[in-house]
Amino acid sequence: MKSLFFALLLTFMNSSTSQNSSVILKQFIQDIIGAKLSDTEITDRYFCTNLLHRADSKGELARRYLQFALSQQRGLLQEKHLKLDEVKFAPYSTLSPSELPAKPFHLLNETENVFISQYHGEIICYFLVQDDKIASTLLINQGGENYFINFCTGYPV
Repeated sequence: MKSLFFALLLTFMNSSTSQNSSVILKQFIQDIIGAKLSDTEITDRYFCTNLLHRADSKGELARRYLQFALSQQRGLLQEKHLKLDEVKFAPYSTLSPSELPAKPFHLLNETENVFISQYHGEIICYFLVQDDKIASTLLINQGGENYFINFCTGYPV
């Protein structure tokens, strides 16, 4: 009986985390396409800033990467003239094999913190979420595999 209780509790917690993440990601997309907030305001509101607030070269490089990524995402998402109510958010683990990216997608950890947004069946963003903040939307290609740059830890994931 105790095992069943803990299993149900874990299922509820994972479902709750997924719902919280979807709300945060939807607000992020809305603010990106709305263009009312600056990149700095978006960074402070949505992103884990552990690495971004460092005063050393790693912090500076992370800020440049994120600024570039936000600029690119803003442009791409605004070009699509998205209808926010048609954007779907889901955990990466729920993708069917046909929806998985063509290039290898490498994660050193489990995919439980990775989410995607889809618009008309097309994946438009990948997100790494940590502690109700976006840890990354930036994938880099190294050796033919994609890695997140994690703005919470500073390490590729």
